[in-house]
Amino acid sequence: MQDKIIKYRSLIVITAMVITLLSLLLIPRLQINSNVDDYVPDTIKNKVYLKELDSIFGGSEMILLMLHSEDVVNAATLKRLESLAADLGELEGLDRIISPFNAQEISIDDGFMSMTPFFEEIPDNQADFVSLKKRIAANSMTNRFFSDDFSLVSLVLIKNTKTPDKIIDDIKGIVANHPGSEEVLLGGLPFIRYSIEGNILTDLIVLLPIAMFLMVFMLYFSFREWKGVFMPFMIVLMSIILSFGLMSFLGWKISLFSILMPIMIIAIANDYGIHLIAHYQELARGEEKLSMKQICKQIYIDLKKPIFITGITTIGGILGLLSHTMMPAAELGVLTAIGIGFALLLSLWFLPAMLSFFKPKRRDTQTEQKKAPIVDRLLGNMGNWVTLHPKKIITISMIVAVIGVIGVFLLKVDTNVESYFSAKSEVGRSTKLINEKFGGSQFIGIRKRNNKRPCSRPC
Repeated sequence: MQDKIIKYRSLIVITAMVITLLSLLLIPRLQINSNVDDYVPDTIKNKVYLKELDSIFGGSEMILLMLHSEDVVNAATLKRLESLAADLGELEGLDRIISPFNAQEISIDDGFMSMTPFFEEIPDNQADFVSLKKRIAANSMTNRFFSDDFSLVSLVLIKNTKTPDKIIDDIKGIVANHPGSEEVLLGGLPFIRYSIEGNILTDLIVLLPIAMFLMVFMLYFSFREWKGVFMPFMIVLMSIILSFGLMSFLGWKISLFSILMPIMIIAIANDYGIHLIAHYQELARGEEKLSMKQICKQIYIDLKKPIFITGITTIGGILGLLSHTMMPAAELGVLTAIGIGFALLLSLWFLPAMLSFFKPKRRDTQTEQKKAPIVDRLLGNMGNWVTLHPKKIITISMIVAVIGVIGVFLLKVDTNVESYFSAKSEVGRSTKLINEKFGGSQFIGIRKRNNKRPCSRPC
């Protein structure tokens, strides 16, 4: 096989490049799915019941817009809130706006109940605002929009489930047209989904290049040769491109789960190339002056079996995600396994084929004898310490294992999407205020079926 790799090296390199290029052309078609409800299979009972409720009563979701300051009961804040409510009411995609300006004040006059708008006019002096606070606290239809300490006032925006979460951009645009001293916060599940989508995109744009840069830095630090950096880097990059291209080809979307895929491939797929490059350097600086083609054949012969077994066992372990209930987790398993499988093939065939086009880098024997590379010295010292203190190694390993086993029993399952965000983020701050001041933004739907026949008389 090693002879065929060298014989057909141009074909191997071109084929790998073509596959990567075709996958790259599919990536622009990728879409992001931040809706956690879509992650759950349609056969789950709770999801079936929710769809049934939506079909009967109409699906709707709540977005909470809040103005936050030390005291929101003042003319400027209330006028800003009123203007926001008016403009948001004209926004296409929102079914209705529930605001304190829709609230009614109920009174009894001469035995008759009358209802008048609570905010007939906004006061203009401090004494009237003190009186207004007392009226708000006493009116159950109005005080639900205000926090008990009057540091928050809110608007409830009702959005149809068919309206995309991108409407948040339009809401933010309207808020920007009504500037004020109050901090504006948004909350609710649509805003959380909107933020998740933005975070997914940010993670891919920021974290992936950072991870790749760290990989390149460690490769250069270890090998001090451009081939030792370029070859593993190319294999990882090509594997990531293939996995994302396959995701697009299958019609799958980027989810909270699948953003882990490139990081997993970086962490796993570069190992095979690193082993091959390390062995190449050993042969290149050996006493026997082998040609590059001979070196490429030899590294394939020496490492094909351990690398193949390592790759297959890794793929088998990752495919265990296929048993996960949530579909994106299963998709993550499939795509990561294929990416690692592609990296395995590239390492065994593409890397020796590509490497054979270059000249081996010979080391200066005299310089090497005076001062060995840093990595070699570190590994040598570590090897000496391990062989001299076997009991300490075993004891430390057992202690770490026991601590890990104890920690397993302390794990907690958290399915609340709100907790995915840091307390300092916009979602974290708004969620905390909603939970503390307004009792939360999530709700539970309960449907009671009455199978009894209607009464023909009072009952």
